[in-house]
Amino acid sequence: LFNSAPPMQAQDNTYLKGLEANQKAIDEIKNKLSQEERVALDTNGAALDKIESRITASLSNDGPDLNACAPGAPSNQNNIQSRGKAQADIIIAALQCGLTKVATLQLGNHQGDWYGHNTAYTGDAHNSCHSSGAETNDEMVRYLSDVPAYFLRRLMDENGPDGQKLIDSTVFVQVTCMGNGRDHTREHGPFMLATRLPGFSNSFSSLDQGTTEDFNGAVPRGLGIPDNLYDTMGSNNLGLV
Repeated sequence: LFNSAPPMQAQDNTYLKGLEANQKAIDEIKNKLSQEERVALDTNGAALDKIESRITASLSNDGPDLNACAPGAPSNQNNIQSRGKAQADIIIAALQCGLTKVATLQLGNHQGDWYGHNTAYTGDAHNSCHSSGAETNDEMVRYLSDVPAYFLRRLMDENGPDGQKLIDSTVFVQVTCMGNGRDHTREHGPFMLATRLPGFSNSFSSLDQGTTEDFNGAVPRGLGIPDNLYDTMGSNNLGLV
């Protein structure tokens, strides 16, 4: 299934078939569940419906990526925004149903050779950092930032297994391996932390008074993990904890 490209004569409906199998399994066990279990299952089914609609829209708009399953597939240049949001939907569905407590969404790659979708700048993100003016890079950063903004909005709007908003029990952390893309330094890099957990401060901060080590260390500190597990990282210079 994953070692060859989809057939040329038809769209790739692999994901839709997978969703259909999940939905049939849900229907078969509904009569065996308690009311509480049925509510959780209905939430799961609604999440699958939302993901299915995104997959269907993606197939009709962009068509299948015939290189997606090939060994050493190149970076995808088709609407990274839409694909990132679809992956965010899958993560949200897993969090809602209690299937996982930790997830990672990676956007782009270490060379940044992805392209915008309906952006004024038509080059790749890497060249927007070094070969163009600051305004082109700003546009590409805003374009990519639409994905984490969408992710955060869903965390704020959707309930978890405990009936509370997911943002109340989740720590959203955004990091980047390149720091500030224009000069590859850690100053002014797009690092972000968002949560409503009580171990973190309800405030805004910046890297002006701290480092990325302070940022990374603030996460386990805010979660209540003992200091000796991460040494001296996580000072309160950033005001996050």
